[in-house]
Amino acid sequence: MSQTVFRALLDAAGPTGTIQISFRIFPEHVEVDVLHSHSGQPGEPTLAQVAELEATMPPPQAQSAHPGQAATFSEWMADVLRREGLTQEAAARQLGVSVKTVGRWVGGETEPRMRDLRRLQERFGQPPLT
Repeated sequence: MSQTVFRALLDAAGPTGTIQISFRIFPEHVEVDVLHSHSGQPGEPTLAQVAELEATMPPPQAQSAHPGQAATFSEWMADVLRREGLTQEAAARQLGVSVKTVGRWVGGETEPRMRDLRRLQERFGQPPLT
């Protein structure tokens, strides 16, 4: 089994040797997304670019010190819904996700996947990176 996983990761890395892996950990299970090096959307940051951006950002405590600025994604999402006058159902329709997904974001249970982050940013502005 581990040999199969290893080979799949190597295949996904392609000639550049780059892959993106996303883990979502839930109480009952774990979800893993593996993106091929050539399958990302144009302009989508690589993990190295995200890590570099996060390294230049102030720590979360410093972010929450600014009045009116959400320190976590769940706070930001709740603020967006209030600001836009949207229900979780309306936001889910606009973003192409389930109502349950929006509820988990607002409740702080999960954070969005990379492709959902892009839609959130296009529709509502830059969410905080946590």
